[in-house]
Amino acid sequence: MTLNLSFIFVLGPPAVGKGTLCGHLIGQYAVQHMSVGDVLRKVVASNNHPSIHQKLEKQELINPEELLPILKDKLSEADLKDPERRVMLIDGFPRSKAQGEAFEAELVAPRLVLLFRCDKEVARKRYLDRKRGKDDNAMFEKRYHEYEMEGEAIESVYEKRGLVLEVQVDTEILESWDNLQNLLAQDQRWNSLFIR
Repeated sequence: MTLNLSFIFVLGPPAVGKGTLCGHLIGQYAVQHMSVGDVLRKVVASNNHPSIHQKLEKQELINPEELLPILKDKLSEADLKDPERRVMLIDGFPRSKAQGEAFEAELVAPRLVLLFRCDKEVARKRYLDRKRGKDDNAMFEKRYHEYEMEGEAIESVYEKRGLVLEVQVDTEILESWDNLQNLLAQDQRWNSLFIR
């Protein structure tokens, strides 16, 4: 499958502001944004994938064999939708090393990985404040623990390849946004995506 898109993975613990900051990036740059969490919530609502529904109910990771076909369909739609926006931010992906490897095997490697860093207690407050579905303190602990367990291995893969841009996002969203913009303005990997 060939897509005319370049990919940026957006990683970080739950509720650090990945979706919010990606929304700001859409307003400022020629990028598209896909939240894998939002995609999966729509899949659950459609009742087409009962096994994914069960895994999400338990906050378990989706295996690449189930996840990749869904993502590829969404990316194909995005590829056709906006020919002016050839950079796709994939938010909340990969959540395991296996997911990242499968994506690269079937599509292409990311050009950049944005890694949002945030103090755990700040992330916890944001997580609980958003009041989404069954989100509670126990679920936050489960998600955060999973992120810590899987995240280190994922980050290591991309750090070794020189793809990671770390961004501190503990502060209020506008301050975090300023910080992100300043880092991106100086980053050759980011800037090279927009040279025609």
